[in-house]
Amino acid sequence: IIGLGMKPDRQPDKLIVVGLVVSALWLWSAAHGYHPYAYFQFMRWVVCTSAGFAAWRLAGHRWYAVTVVLILLAILFNPINPIHLRRYQWPPYDELGAVVSFVVAVMLYLVSRNSLRS
Repeated sequence: IIGLGMKPDRQPDKLIVVGLVVSALWLWSAAHGYHPYAYFQFMRWVVCTSAGFAAWRLAGHRWYAVTVVLILLAILFNPINPIHLRRYQWPPYDELGAVVSFVVAVMLYLVSRNSLRS
């Protein structure tokens, strides 16, 4: 997978995969539904936390390209110093974040599954 190898003894936490999938679901729901502002505030915490934690763990595995993408995602959805856009401007970013989170989660799942077989 894009030359991203991982030693079997250094597998990513399953928590990372679950967190990224939860983030993807929250982001996709935000892009395709009408929710109160509190939903988006909590979503920022979920996405920023899971993306930041995943970036930190994957940097230790030398997945630097994925780490940079996840750091950018964490910055975009930072709840402490938020980026302010109008509500109608967010859906493309929510969808992009959902796709990125889901693709990284699938990559991690497949790599860990293939590493366990060998």
